[in-house]
Amino acid sequence: MEYGASNYILKLSMSVNSLRDTLRKVSAELGASAEARTETDQHEVPPSTPVLTSTPALPNSLTVSSATPSDTDLPFTPVREPVVKHPEISKIIEYIGQHYDQDITVKSMSRYVMMGENYVSALFKKKTGHTLIHYLHGVRMEKAAEYLRETDLPVQEIGYRVGFGSDNYFIKIFKRWTGCTPSQYRHRS
Repeated sequence: MEYGASNYILKLSMSVNSLRDTLRKVSAELGASAEARTETDQHEVPPSTPVLTSTPALPNSLTVSSATPSDTDLPFTPVREPVVKHPEISKIIEYIGQHYDQDITVKSMSRYVMMGENYVSALFKKKTGHTLIHYLHGVRMEKAAEYLRETDLPVQEIGYRVGFGSDNYFIKIFKRWTGCTPSQYRHRS
């Protein structure tokens, strides 16, 4: 099965009849889903639809906002919310977008979608092309750059507001993504 559900189903302790009923339901849902996918695949995706990409010059960068790279002054490509058809991954992406300032881990996200950590990690990577933490850092770096451009808040406060508990770690990740420290970035903007 595409999402690795076979291993999950095999671990369940259910009767054979219950398993058959479940498999029939899954088969019916997959058939309906395939029909819906075929219909949507026939339509073109509008150019404003967000897509997740990387910049070759900056391998740690992702693409997540509606602004095109030329619309911003960022030294990295902003992260665009990827179009993912998997419900749990979509749920994680939405959660990150709304709660990026909180402590988010693979463990907390696996609990949030009620799946195993390794499975969530592998599935997120498969569906988005990036690890969950890499995606989270991309969202946080975009927000941090926005704060640096538009406010006079201290760097340590910005790091805290975008979800980093340590200002040293924030500066390290910011420099990895942008090639400069937050202070240098602020002076360039």
